[in-house]
Amino acid sequence: MPAATIDAGRMAAAPSLPRVTVSRREARLHPEQADLYPGLVPGQWESAAMLADRVLAARLLRGRDLLHPGRILADAHFEFRGGQARRVGGEQAPARRSMTTAAARELGSFLAAVCVGSVGGLLAARLVQGGAWSVDAGTLGVAAGTTLTAATHARLVHGLALRALAPRVLLAAPVAYLVMRGVHVILGR
Repeated sequence: MPAATIDAGRMAAAPSLPRVTVSRREARLHPEQADLYPGLVPGQWESAAMLADRVLAARLLRGRDLLHPGRILADAHFEFRGGQARRVGGEQAPARRSMTTAAARELGSFLAAVCVGSVGGLLAARLVQGGAWSVDAGTLGVAAGTTLTAATHARLVHGLALRALAPRVLLAAPVAYLVMRGVHVILGR
């Protein structure tokens, strides 16, 4: 039965469009697999998309299993419920992301951000090295590099406009430098 709409005070039948029902796909880690996924709470239902992102990010940070074939959340390690958009008539939704596709995209963005941050950090250190400023060039380089890496990630992955990123970088770099100097003082360096 087509849905009805109000059109100039009278009821009119809406055009017949394929309806899609969507519910959130959830997953939970099997307790016996908990040691393979540090940071995840076994037995707790969470968004499957968010869990997949967290597992992929952890793999990228560890530098392991980047090109592991198959799904990010292995069926043998996780239980699933809900989700999977289905068109009226029973047609299945598109397949989930594979690890290789997601890993390649994430790895490319990560490496680009690190390259931009590294070059920016080296340039910042060179600019102040031997200058009249009383700053530690190495710490400044690391602070600038870290900030530029985060900004590049925000641009590439989240699509933040450069106009929005510039003030954040200008604010974050000095804050990162001061935090790093504080860590040096605490550690006695």
